[in-house]
Amino acid sequence: MSNDMNAGQHDNEIIAWRRDLHANPELGYELPRTASFVADKLRAFGCDQVTEGVGRSGVVGVVHGRHQSSGKVIGLRADMDALPIQETTGLSYASTTDGRMHACGHDGHTAMLLGAAKTLAETRNFDGTVTLIFQPAEEGQAGAKAMCDDGLMTRWGIERVFALHNEPGLDVGRFATRTGPFGAAVIIARNVHPLKSGVISFGSFQGGKPGGTFVGTSELRGLARWFEPEVRDTMHRRIIDISEGIAASYGASAIVTFRNLYPAVVNHPAETALAVEVARTVMGENAVDPDHAQLMGSEDFAFMLEQRPGNIALLGNGRTAGLHDPAYDFNDAAIPYGVAYWTSLVKTAMPLQKS
Repeated sequence: MSNDMNAGQHDNEIIAWRRDLHANPELGYELPRTASFVADKLRAFGCDQVTEGVGRSGVVGVVHGRHQSSGKVIGLRADMDALPIQETTGLSYASTTDGRMHACGHDGHTAMLLGAAKTLAETRNFDGTVTLIFQPAEEGQAGAKAMCDDGLMTRWGIERVFALHNEPGLDVGRFATRTGPFGAAVIIARNVHPLKSGVISFGSFQGGKPGGTFVGTSELRGLARWFEPEVRDTMHRRIIDISEGIAASYGASAIVTFRNLYPAVVNHPAETALAVEVARTVMGENAVDPDHAQLMGSEDFAFMLEQRPGNIALLGNGRTAGLHDPAYDFNDAAIPYGVAYWTSLVKTAMPLQKS
């Protein structure tokens, strides 16, 4: 375990921030309180630059190292938005807004990156620049794309970008990632190669009216996930073929709209190797899985990975309720590990030269 794990003097403070964010969830791009909370903290820490309104409501903070002779710039990203879910945890810091809760741990992601920002601004034990990225609208509204479209990578000269996501079911203090396709993009067995993955789930059907009244049209909505573009193309083609065929057999017609939301999350080799090296230093050799199974969940960090090399990894959240569950809560015991990972990543990627 590295010395960074012992630099936890801010842990209670970070937990308090996390619980404040949890009690006051905001959705999508509408994050006035959350974004202001983050920006105010970054300014109080002494960050060299704080910019609000990036990608509509994102916040970017900049911390320069003690030296900047390396010219290196890395980005660290956390997401800020909550979900339209009614919380059932009964916690003392539970959501104060009906129908909204932090059911995916973005409160924890934000708090951990704030904790790292405070330590980095205080110590500056690195040679280069850290760009702290606090992103809106990860939950289905492509906030990462909005920030990239607003010039995130070029305005701040970011060369590499990293992210963490908590993982229920993975023990606290454990870390997992993999090189290459990691998270999926947003019938199968006979049309897709058996060693490749594709999933389609139809979760909404609307047709008719109360009282048994029939209408001329019905609507079926679903979600498809894949890793390889050829799987996406096959799914697209077969959904159209099957839909039109079934409709025609009943003397009806079908219109298929296939909308690409998030691309697949593809981790880059060098950045993944760096993430694994740092995690092993922080958490221990046996606590790190460098070849974790691919995930069928999607993540809009994929848009940032399309623009710059980087890595997203999983941080253990323990035996908690699953993501997007009304009983979910981010595990505060994971905070020291996340903060230590971030600070150690910066020092390892941009080390001070010994004089």
